[in-house]
Amino acid sequence: MKSDSITAFKRELDRYLGKTGLQDYGEKAGDWGYSLTCIFLTFLHTHMIAATAEGKRQRKPSKKLLESTEDYDQLFIPKKKLKPGFDPLHQVCFIPDFVILDIVFDYKHIRLLYLFSITENSERKRHRKPTKKLLESTGDFDQFVPKKKFKRDLYHSFKSDIQPDSADEINDLDPFLSTSRKSQMERGGGAAKKENVCQLCEKPGELLLCEGQCCGAFHLKCLGLTKMPEGKFNCSECTTGFHTCFVCRQNGEDVKRCLMPLCGKFYHMECIEKYPTSVALNKGFRCSLHVCLSCHACNPTNPRATKGRMMRCVRCPVAYHANDNCLAAGCVVLASNSIICTNHFTARRGCRHHGHVNVSWCFVCSEGGSLLCCESCPAAFHRECLNIEMPAGKWYCNDCKAGKKPRYKDIIWVKLGRYRWWPAEVCHPKNVPTNIQKMKHEIGEFPVRFFGSNDYFWTYQARVFSYMEGDKGSKDKTCKGLNSIFKKALQEAAERFEELKAQKETRQAQEEKRNEKKPPPYKHIKVNKAVGKVQIFTADLSEISRCNCKPTDENPCGQDSECLNRMLMYECHPAVCPAGEKCQNQCFTKRQYPEVEILKTPGRGWGLCCKGDIKKGQFVNEYVGEVIDEEECYSRIKYAQEHDICNFYMLTLDKDRIIDAGPKGNYSRFMNHSCKPNCETQKWTVNGDTRVGLFALCEILSGSELTFNYHLECLGTGKTACKCGAPNCSGYLGVQPKNAPTSADMKKKPPIPRKRKQQSELVKDHEEECFRCGDSGQLVICKKPGCPKVYHADCLNLNKRPAGKWECPWHQCDVCGKEAISFCELCPSSFCMDHREGALFISKLDGRLSCNEHDPCGPIPLEPGEIREIMPSPNKLVLHALQPLDSTLIRHFVIDGPW
Repeated sequence: MKSDSITAFKRELDRYLGKTGLQDYGEKAGDWGYSLTCIFLTFLHTHMIAATAEGKRQRKPSKKLLESTEDYDQLFIPKKKLKPGFDPLHQVCFIPDFVILDIVFDYKHIRLLYLFSITENSERKRHRKPTKKLLESTGDFDQFVPKKKFKRDLYHSFKSDIQPDSADEINDLDPFLSTSRKSQMERGGGAAKKENVCQLCEKPGELLLCEGQCCGAFHLKCLGLTKMPEGKFNCSECTTGFHTCFVCRQNGEDVKRCLMPLCGKFYHMECIEKYPTSVALNKGFRCSLHVCLSCHACNPTNPRATKGRMMRCVRCPVAYHANDNCLAAGCVVLASNSIICTNHFTARRGCRHHGHVNVSWCFVCSEGGSLLCCESCPAAFHRECLNIEMPAGKWYCNDCKAGKKPRYKDIIWVKLGRYRWWPAEVCHPKNVPTNIQKMKHEIGEFPVRFFGSNDYFWTYQARVFSYMEGDKGSKDKTCKGLNSIFKKALQEAAERFEELKAQKETRQAQEEKRNEKKPPPYKHIKVNKAVGKVQIFTADLSEISRCNCKPTDENPCGQDSECLNRMLMYECHPAVCPAGEKCQNQCFTKRQYPEVEILKTPGRGWGLCCKGDIKKGQFVNEYVGEVIDEEECYSRIKYAQEHDICNFYMLTLDKDRIIDAGPKGNYSRFMNHSCKPNCETQKWTVNGDTRVGLFALCEILSGSELTFNYHLECLGTGKTACKCGAPNCSGYLGVQPKNAPTSADMKKKPPIPRKRKQQSELVKDHEEECFRCGDSGQLVICKKPGCPKVYHADCLNLNKRPAGKWECPWHQCDVCGKEAISFCELCPSSFCMDHREGALFISKLDGRLSCNEHDPCGPIPLEPGEIREIMPSPNKLVLHALQPLDSTLIRHFVIDGPW
C-alpha cells in the first residue's frame, strides 16, 4: 500500500512536470526535485484537507509523521472521515503551475507562494504554523536550491499581492522560517515579536535573540558573528551579569530589571523614578515602556493607558499606543512596535528654525515682565502666578513634566522666522505632498500646514504651543499685506478646531461608554493594610473586656441586648465572650455584610446599592483601605494635585492614622456623600485596634443607594459642589446641611413676624495667609482654641507637617519658651511676663503693637510701666475641632488648584 501510494504520487507529478516541459530537468537534477516537491506538497496537503472539509477543525501532523519524510502515504490519510467524493491526491495536484515552478527552482519564495495558494483555496479557514520538528526537517533545503532561476517575472507578478503590512504580520504568516528566525521562535518565545530592531544599529532584519534576562535582539554582523551560534545564545551583558541602565547607559550591579514579562530593561532606581508613568510594585517596579504616555498625561487614572499594542522607543523608556491619536508628532517609526521618540531631537548647527523660542507673555495672566521660561516648549510664566520659588538650573512646565507632546491633527501656534505666531495644523508625513516629505528634517520634527496660505514647513516642539478656543493671535501688525491672510488663517483655524473638537468629543464619549461598564480599577482587600511606619495594633486576650451575656440568652450580644461591649462600641472576642459561638457582636471579624452591588449613579459616578432590606442600626460594611500617617497623606494629596486627580477616599482613623481606600479597599469606597444619609460611621474597638464601621440610620429598602455624610474638611478656600440632591443639601461638601422642613411643620401656622436683628459679621475660623510671609498655599493650622493663625511649614523651618494637636510659636516666648502674654501683631514674635519689657513698641505707621523688626520710621517706646497686651478673643473665632468619635470621621482634602 505504501509503495503504491508513492508511485501514484510520482506519476501525477510527472504528468504535471511534463505539461510544463521541465520533466527532463528534474531527471538530470536527480531525485532532489521529487524530494523537495513531495515534502512541500505533503505539508500543503495536510492544510488543504482541513480547509476543504466542512466543519472540521484543523489538526497538526503527529510527531512520528513529522520526524519521517518517507511515509508520505500516511500523511494523505486524514484523521477524520472526509466528504464523499474527496480525492486527496488529485486535490493536491490541482495547484497552479507557477506554484510548482517556484517550488522546484527557488525555495526562498516557497513561503510566499504557499500562502497565496492557501488563500486561493480556503479563504475562510485559518492555517496553523508548522511545528518545531517540521521546521527542523526543512532547515537544510537551501543547499538543494539550484543557482539557476526560471520565470522570475511570474513570481513578481504575485509578490505584490501578498506583501504583509507590517513586520508582525510577516511573523504571523511565515510558515517556513530561516535559521535565524527559527532561533527567535525557539529562544525568545513571545519576545520574538517584541524586538523587531537590532539593539546596536536600530535597524530591522533577521535578528538573533538573547536567551538571558535582557531579551535583546541583534544582527549577526553587529555581534561580529558569521553564522548562527550553536545551542543557547547569551549576549555579553547577560553572560557577565553587568547590565546597562536603559536611561543613563551606565552599567553596574545596582541596576534592577522591570518586573513585566519579556521586558528585559534594566534601570537605576533614581533614573526610572524620573518618568511619571513608572509604577512601584511589591518587590520592584513596572517601567514606563508599558504605559501610553499620551493617555497618562491626559488622565493618569485612565485604565486604557496600560492596555493595547504599544510602540516603544528604542533609546529611552517612552511608549505610545500604536495609533495616530496617541503617537507624538515627530516620532520616527522603525518597525511595527519600535520608534525613536521626539526626546532625541538634535538641533543642527546654523539652522535658524532649530532655535528655541519662548513667548513674551505669561500663560496665566497674559502680561509681560520678568518671566520664567520652560526649557522644552515656548511656555512662560510669572513666578508669582505659579506661586513657586525661583528654581535653580533648568526649569520645565507642568505639561512638559507630564509628557504632553504635539500630536497629529493638533491645532497649534508656530513661530517661523520673523513672522508673528501663526496658526497651523500638525500633519502626518504620509499626508503631505511628496516634495515636503523629501525635505531634510531631523528626529522630532513634524510637518505643519499654515492656515490662510496652505504652506508647509518642518518644525518641532520648542517652536509651537497649543491653540486654545478663542485665541486671536498677536496684535502686532508687522506687515499690512499679511493682515488679510492672518484674519483668514484665524477663521480657518477656529473652524478646524471646532471640527476636531467634535471628533475628539465623540471618541471620548465612546471611550466613556466603554469605561462605564465597570468601575475604575482598584485592589480589593478585606482588612486594613498598614503602609510605612504605621502599625496595626493587636491586644492581648487578658486586656480584652468581657461582657455579661450568656449563651442561653435569646439574642446574646445582639443589637437589642444589653451587652456591655456593644454599648461601649467594643466587639466581643470569640475566645473571651461568654456567649461563645452564639455571640452576635462579631460583625467586623466575621464580615457580616448585607448583599450589595456597584451601580452607576446619575451625575455622581459609581455608587453602592443594597440588594435586600436593611434594618435600622444594622451593620452595613467596614471602611477598609491602606492605613497611612499624616505625612504620607499630604504626599498623596500633593501627587493628586499635580496629576489633576480629584477623587479622594481618605478617612481619619485617629490623630496619627488615616485610612486611604483609593488604591486598595472594599465595596464601602463606592458609597457616595449625602446631606441626608441613610448610614453613619462609627468607631469601634476590634481586638485592641480602632476600626470604622458603617451602620444604617433608618430602615433601608432593597435597591436603595447607600450614602453617608463625608464631613469634608477643606484645606484652603476651595469648595467642592455637592450633588446629593437631598432637600436639605448645603450645596457644598463640608458645609453644614440645612434644616429641611418636615411635612408636619408645613401644616403649622405661619410664625409671628419678629424684629429682624442686625446680621452679625461672619468671622472665618482661620486666616487665609501665612502669618509670617503673607502668602497663601498649603498652610499649617494652629490647633490652639481661638488662634486664627496659619503658617507654611517652610516658614517655620519644619521638614514635615506637624501631626496631632500643634500650637504655633505665637504662644511661646521667643526668649525662654514659656507661655506668652504679649504678642507682636505683625509676626509670630511673642514674650512672657519676664521678657516683655522693652521688646514691643507702638508703631508710628498704624499704631499697632509690633516688635522692632517692622517699623521703618522707628518705634515709639512704651512709657515706663506701660504694657499693652494683645490676646485673641475666643468670642470672635469659631472653634475648629473634631466632633465626637461617632460623628465626624471623614476628612476629604481639597486643595486650591486646577481641578
